[in-house]
Amino acid sequence: MKSVVLVTCSALLYAAAFMVPELAWGVVVSLALIALFFMQGRVGEEGVSRRSFFLYGLWWGLVTYLLLLTPLIKVFHSFFSLPMTYFLWCAAGMLLALYAGVWFLLMTWVCKVDCYPVFILLFSYIFFMVMNEASLWFFGVVEGCLFFSPVVPLVAYKSMLFLLSIIGHRLALLCLLGVTVGIVYVYGRYTFRVFLMVCLMCGGVIGLFSVFQERVVQEIVDPPFISSVAWSSVPFDPIGTIPAWRTTHDVYNVLRCASCDKEVRLVIFPESTCAWCLNDTSQMTYCVQQALTDSPGLTCIVGSHRREGDDVYASLYVFTGNECRSSYDKQHRVFFVERLPWLLEKVGWAGNLCQSCPFKQARSKRVLISCAGMSFVPLMCSDLFFACTAPDLVNVMPDTCVLCCINDAWFEGTFFPDLLYKTAVMQAVSWRRILVYVSHSRGRCLMRDGRQINLKRVV
Repeated sequence: MKSVVLVTCSALLYAAAFMVPELAWGVVVSLALIALFFMQGRVGEEGVSRRSFFLYGLWWGLVTYLLLLTPLIKVFHSFFSLPMTYFLWCAAGMLLALYAGVWFLLMTWVCKVDCYPVFILLFSYIFFMVMNEASLWFFGVVEGCLFFSPVVPLVAYKSMLFLLSIIGHRLALLCLLGVTVGIVYVYGRYTFRVFLMVCLMCGGVIGLFSVFQERVVQEIVDPPFISSVAWSSVPFDPIGTIPAWRTTHDVYNVLRCASCDKEVRLVIFPESTCAWCLNDTSQMTYCVQQALTDSPGLTCIVGSHRREGDDVYASLYVFTGNECRSSYDKQHRVFFVERLPWLLEKVGWAGNLCQSCPFKQARSKRVLISCAGMSFVPLMCSDLFFACTAPDLVNVMPDTCVLCCINDAWFEGTFFPDLLYKTAVMQAVSWRRILVYVSHSRGRCLMRDGRQINLKRVV
């Protein structure tokens, strides 16, 4: 019974760290409770049972991931019936929980080894790396849930931002796990005085990291384009009850207001601002071009769809003056929402499940968007959250900013918009790149040092 309470408390704290910003510290306590559970299993009176360890891990995973995946219920229900929605939610949670079961199971081989803390650290690191970068392989692409990494909630703290800027996400995760396992090991092995001294030393190092982060921030100036970039959003309706003319009218009014600010040269709208194929709608294109023609020097980037023959792509359009200069097609499609898993694509009847999401894989590689005297590496939503390495263009052009347009309106009223934003902060600092983040809920410039600067909003 004691073990069940320990595992359940760990799972609840881990999920709470992502769902409630004020409880970000809960992820550290959760990891400490897991390490304590493993070490107790080593010295338990009944010995180590492989089956019980697997079941404990499965329970930890179910509680954790079903809570973290609750925002998907709203998204799935927009496409599927209610029974199918809950089936997919439970299936996704069970699949992710199986990894946790295997993680706990592996500990049965190391609990009686003399250097067991090292193996606890090693297997825990492997588990979280698999979850971050490979856990969704059964959907046809080797990728993972990066936004469920234990590092993500901790970007709220300056010390973690400093650590990320120095060693990146993967090594920061290793340090987090190493410190947690080390403290728990000292707690179980040495006297309380030694344990208290170790905790104070760790606290001192964290305090120094915060001081270093403050000094780094003071030495870096804001990018010159901050005052010339603005963002805006219009009401988004996933089920299509908002008519196209209303969205067209809203975008036109935003651009007219932006023209009144002499500093603004670029207005960015989030992904799926126009939830239809923009190259099929001459009225929308005409209104944007007319607004920009009346505002010399103003450029607009808007998220929409693009049709090419029978294929439809999620795209970003770049309008300057009276012409559409370029477009960028989304590279990564979200499973079930924008594509079917590869196994279901082979089954004819399964295609009926995804009739509302006909997006195709982008044929062209990622391009460089140049507009209003600025250059950006474009990303759209899942391009950022499922790709664990920096885009090639970012590596080749280290001084190029990253522009990421997000559609977080699907998750309005949940904790997911904040979670996606924190993941973007982590990526920007880890990549050491300036990232312009525009969603339906916020528009900010994320600096490589962890600062978050609000962009002008045009309403």
